[in-house]
Amino acid sequence: RFAALVLERRGDRVLVEQRNRFFEGDELEMISPGLAPGQKLRVRGLTDEEGNPVRDAKRVQQRLLLPDGGLLQPLDMLRKKA
Repeated sequence: RFAALVLERRGDRVLVEQRNRFFEGDELEMISPGLAPGQKLRVRGLTDEEGNPVRDAKRVQQRLLLPDGGLLQPLDMLRKKA
């Protein structure tokens, strides 16, 4: 299931737009032309744009910041197993 779309990089984090619900601690697959298939990202340190912690990304099209280790680029996608 398509979880989020990467909108932009902000330092060591990416701004994503939520598309389907995911939670702090979930493992998401990174879909990117620059990465080998099947690479995973554990959701940790998720915040809204104001820096407030978010444990449950449940608002469709909510914009969230997520640490990614510098791996993702704009228009990459995050996918969650159904």
